[in-house]
Amino acid sequence: MLKSLLQPPGIQLVILLIALLCWFRFRYLSFALVLISCTSLYLLSTAAVSNALMKGLETEKVFHFISGQEKADAIVILGTGVLGNTPEYEMTPQPGPLLLQRLRYGLMLHTETGLPLLVSGGSRYGINEARVMKTFLENHGATVQWLDSSSRTTRENAEHSADILKQYNAQRILLVSHAWHLPRAKSVFEQVGFTVIAAPTAQASTQLSVMSLEAWLPNVRYLRKSQLALHEYAGMFWYRISS
Repeated sequence: MLKSLLQPPGIQLVILLIALLCWFRFRYLSFALVLISCTSLYLLSTAAVSNALMKGLETEKVFHFISGQEKADAIVILGTGVLGNTPEYEMTPQPGPLLLQRLRYGLMLHTETGLPLLVSGGSRYGINEARVMKTFLENHGATVQWLDSSSRTTRENAEHSADILKQYNAQRILLVSHAWHLPRAKSVFEQVGFTVIAAPTAQASTQLSVMSLEAWLPNVRYLRKSQLALHEYAGMFWYRISS
């Protein structure tokens, strides 16, 4: 709940509530808070702002496999959410839209390189993400060598993967995640001793002219991009001060 209230649009609702509480005693402050809430919600809902936020995160280059040039010991695919309400699949849990992007790319890299796979994701609402990932990959012809089925955070992804892979002397990995998530993920995997080759997928930033009208029209899709980006910046800040 707290996490939702600290991200847009939840944070804007909190600011509006504070403005309401301040209305009778601090009228000017209340006006300022309303302006901040409405303006920030609008800006975060535009392509121009969400694109700028994403560009600041998507710093890793796309990985291109060239036989013999990029040696690694394993591919690690990080989880990011599953679907549980799936009557069309007899209620069998399925990868969520974001997770599906990571799995498809990880599957392609596995096919190209022949490297063994580790999938990493914990349980929520009685559904284990790593097992859903394993089932999807094996249904598409891959073999999943290792499961980290207890991680709840990116830091735990790294720590638990290290516990597994170091038993097999696997130190150099291809790390598969979204382009906007990889700076934080790569950092924590390196902290636990891995040599990381970033394998980003589903880049969210695009070439965009901020002078166009479309760049400044609000859209919930861009608000979602801004939300993801701000979550990453907050995560990077938290990991920096808590490590």
